[in-house]
Amino acid sequence: MTAANIRVLLCHDHEVLRSGLASLLGAADGFEVVATAAEGVEGVEATIRLHPDVVLMDLAMPRIDALHVTRQIAALTPPSRVLLLTGFPHRARLRAALEAGASGWVLKDATPPELLSAVRAGLWARENGSAPGEPGDGDGERPRHPVDEHEGEARLDTGRRERDAARR
Repeated sequence: MTAANIRVLLCHDHEVLRSGLASLLGAADGFEVVATAAEGVEGVEATIRLHPDVVLMDLAMPRIDALHVTRQIAALTPPSRVLLLTGFPHRARLRAALEAGASGWVLKDATPPELLSAVRAGLWARENGSAPGEPGDGDGERPRHPVDEHEGEARLDTGRRERDAARR
């Protein structure tokens, strides 16, 4: 691993997902999984100790709510970017997460390349101090690509356009 790798902390309560995500990120060029955590307190402690670039965390965490954990991580100096995993883009919950300090979210049905793109975009947002975008309107439409030059906004997403292009 080199200093140029994106350092990721995985925080998810399901072991199979933590292991799978760690394997995916560990095998991909440019990523280093610095730790995994099964619950929020463990995630905050690991973030304080290791200063990851991106914390990839489940939105539905047990014991301590992911929004509370996100607020704690966002208050750290230097802050790590929080990228939330969610099964459904519920507008109010995601807006609350963004207000708590999350950089964005990625849907759990993302393909591996889409997930890697979202983590990279989380780092891009951190390095460029950009504000995250708003969740979709709840109409089933996914948010836009992480960096959309046409609109000048940094948003995190699962890369719907890449998936659509691959199907053509």
